[in-house]
Amino acid sequence: MPKNIDLEEERRNELSMQMLEDLKAIATLEQRPIKYFKMDENGIFCEVQILKNNQVKRSKDNQIKSTKK
Repeated sequence: MPKNIDLEEERRNELSMQMLEDLKAIATLEQRPIKYFKMDENGIFCEVQILKNNQVKRSKDNQIKSTKK
């Protein structure tokens, strides 16, 4: 890849990480929990809990079908 494309991708990654940190700060200030979702092998997103040891546990049967085909 040309060097300028790598720099653009690196900049996008930096911006996405900053946006994530900003959203976490907003959630903390508003005292609203962040919902985490994980996609299963069928392309269905399910709400999960992140445990202290970074294990993932399915929270509920709240499923959201992916728009990805």
